[in-house]
Parts: sequence; structure tokens; C-alpha cells
Amino acid sequence: MARDFNGTDGYIDLGTKNYTGNTAISFSVILTVDAFQASSPNIRQIFGIEDGSGTSQILFWRFGNAGAIADGQLQWVANGVSTNLVSTTTFVTATEYAFVLTYDGANIRLWVNGTLDKTQAATGNIGNANKGFQIGRMTEGLNSGRLFDGKMSEVAVWTRALTTGEAEAISGKRFSPLFFPGNLTEYVPIIGRASPEPNLKGGTGTVTGTMANLAHPRIIYPSSPQMRRFTTAAVPEAAAQISFRSLTGVGL
Repeated sequence: MARDFNGTDGYIDLGTKNYTGNTAISFSVILTVDAFQASSPNIRQIFGIEDGSGTSQILFWRFGNAGAIADGQLQWVANGVSTNLVSTTTFVTATEYAFVLTYDGANIRLWVNGTLDKTQAATGNIGNANKGFQIGRMTEGLNSGRLFDGKMSEVAVWTRALTTGEAEAISGKRFSPLFFPGNLTEYVPIIGRASPEPNLKGGTGTVTGTMANLAHPRIIYPSSPQMRRFTTAAVPEAAAQISFRSLTGVGL
């Protein structure tokens, strides 16, 4: 299953996460937007850390930004990194996209459905990013004008830059993040059946608000022989996902 974030009060809270000082990072997600935010602040938050209380804890990506970019453009922002990334593509509603974003200390890269959308030169370590990590809204304050409105699943974070081959496999061929367990710190498939939402890396996520269950996108998950080729630390997470797959029919 996946979840339908309603754009009003629905989000998932993963608790406090600390990415301060990391030299590289990657994110992935599969989503479909039901509606962009047509009025100020013209923002639909995807996930990450954004402290609106003034302490400048920032590491997130979102659609739109107060008229500075189109409502359907994707923006990635991180404290300490010399510049933001704004997607070349302006995305549309009612269309499923698989995104992978990487930062390696020299460039930010965005892949969409297996194709490189943009490369943006950037430098600097991740700055202040030690706060609540939330899927579907900013960290501090409900601010309903920023909540994500649409379907979302397969949220993952790595504290390294995925390779081109890995990014293409996840966003284009729909391989599960479990195929690439090195430095995988968060993996929330968003099963959509209960709260807390199972987080196969990093704990669990508390579900808030009304979010309907929806069909999960088709994902390729690791088989048992493939699991044996992973690191020892990856096996429990892979085994848990295979169990979820057998129970829900996801990816079969």
C-alpha cells in the first residue's frame, strides 16, 4: 500500500534525525501530486527537516516557493550547501514520478524516472540539520499551506551520494532502496496499514491526520539469494521487507 496525503493535516513524523556535518547525501521517493499550492506560500513540502521556529534547521525538498519558482518545480535546500537545486522540469498533477536526488560535495543531481533532469554545481558540508524529520510537511508548525497533497511511498535517505547506476536503477527500473544498503539511514516504504508507519531503517514513523490507503507502486524487492550478497547489517531490513511484500502483495 501507499498513503494519500490530504494536503490539510496528513503527515508522518520520523522523530529527530541529525544529518549535520555530512559531506554527501541522497534521497529517493515515488509520488503523484494531486494539487500544487496555487496561493502563497506556493509550497508543497515533500520530506525532510525544516524548522520554521527560527533555528534554521534546514534539509528538505519541496514543490514551489512563494512565486520564486513555478508551483510544479522541485527545489532542494540544505544548510551549509552553497546553492539550492531547482528542477529543469515543471512537473504536473496526476502523474507518477520516481525521484532520486544526490549531493556529493561538488554537484547536486536530480533523476526523474531514470533520466537525469539536472546537475547543479555546489559545495559545502550539510549544516544545521538536527531536528524532526517529517514526510509531507515542514517540521515546526502545522502550516497547512505547505502540506503535501497526493500519493507518496518509498522514501529513503543515504548518507552518501548514490552512483549514477544506482540512481537510474531506483528511479528508472524501480529497484527497492534495499538493493543499495550502504549508508542507508532511512527507508520508509509507506505500507499504509497502521500507525506507527514501519521504517525499515531508523525506527518508526508516527502517522498524523487522515490519509487513505492506496495501491503501492510496483517495486522490485530483493530475493533471498540477493539478500545473501548484501552486508550482514542489511539482511534484517531486507527480510522484513520481503515479509511485508508477502503480506500485502506489494511488488508481486
